[in-house]
Amino acid sequence: PTREQLEAVMRDHRSIACPDSHEAFFVSVQGEMGEEGAHRALLTFDDGRLHFMASAGGRVLVVDPPLSCAAASARRLDYKQTGEEEDLLHPEDDHLVQDCLEVFERESVHHCGFKLVAEAMAASLEVIDGFEVIIHAKVSRVGARAEPA
Repeated sequence: PTREQLEAVMRDHRSIACPDSHEAFFVSVQGEMGEEGAHRALLTFDDGRLHFMASAGGRVLVVDPPLSCAAASARRLDYKQTGEEEDLLHPEDDHLVQDCLEVFERESVHHCGFKLVAEAMAASLEVIDGFEVIIHAKVSRVGARAEPA
């Protein structure tokens, strides 16, 4: 696909995943199609942020780092390609995300002997037979080795 076609794929994805976002961006580097059949591109936003995008069949497969927007927390997306559904959670305001981060930080001391702090960048919830919270986070180590409590 051309740069314009890849930009159109991203605009379509953003209109569903993040409709309140209207930041300008362009495809700054376009990669060759990989063995898996995905087209790769590096997106540059007006504020200088870079996002990697992989797409196939006119759909975005992944954006890294994930797009973040206020509207995403209330949106339900159907992934017709796989038949799976996932609820997007607000990475900063959702209580379920905050609870999971607290457990992660507490358990890091117990299992690793030092504290890890996680900052959620994106989060989603899958409900099948119970529920699963998926969090994409920046993780950093705090302080020196501590004795587990």
